[in-house]
Amino acid sequence: MVFSGYDCQFCQSSVHLTAKTWKGETAMHKQTAKFASRICENLPDLSGKDMQYWIEHPKELQQRLRDLLKIVQVKTQISEFKVWKTIKLGTGPQTVADLRWALEQHRINIDKLAGDMLGHHAFTMTGTEFEVDLVVVSVSELGFIARVTRTQIYERTRELGLELCPADVGPLLRLQYKDQPVNEIIRMGMEAIIGPNHWLYVFELSCDEGGLWLGGEYGIPDRYYNGDDRWVFVLPRKG
Repeated sequence: MVFSGYDCQFCQSSVHLTAKTWKGETAMHKQTAKFASRICENLPDLSGKDMQYWIEHPKELQQRLRDLLKIVQVKTQISEFKVWKTIKLGTGPQTVADLRWALEQHRINIDKLAGDMLGHHAFTMTGTEFEVDLVVVSVSELGFIARVTRTQIYERTRELGLELCPADVGPLLRLQYKDQPVNEIIRMGMEAIIGPNHWLYVFELSCDEGGLWLGGEYGIPDRYYNGDDRWVFVLPRKG
């Protein structure tokens, strides 16, 4: 069954039913109610299967709506960042060979650039046990309204108090981040590693119909990135 031409009255009644505070007062502004109703009116044709997917994945739906509507909450201080994921270093694979084996066992695709990065002498595994808290942030959330370079992104995150990720965080995050949405790409904020032809590269994590990928992304300082490009950095712990 395919649903189309959604009944606006149903959407409006749903809004009114859910827009009550415990005091019985209307909590939703009329403009907000009209906006929600308009979204309902203009939903594309969706199958029951598609609708159920979005019902079961509200966070992904919220992110898609943010991306479509360009809703950006600019970060102005480090306290506004929330921990996205925590990675424990020094407790998993101890060598690059161990790391490659773990990636293969988890059926992670490794592109040629990432493979070359793993084999470079600048890539090392962390020997000391400790945890790092990670945040993921878009270029727009950093306050940029136009395309900017990697250098500008790094300078801005440093001003906000964020730190670059150790080199092995990218591959270890790839092992942990198994529920990455299809078509998402995130880049690792890290010291770039020299790859083929002496170019600089950083790790990127992506997902497509072929599965999960650990890839290499050009990390030259003056490469430009768009507002919706997302990066991972370390959020230092207090004390």
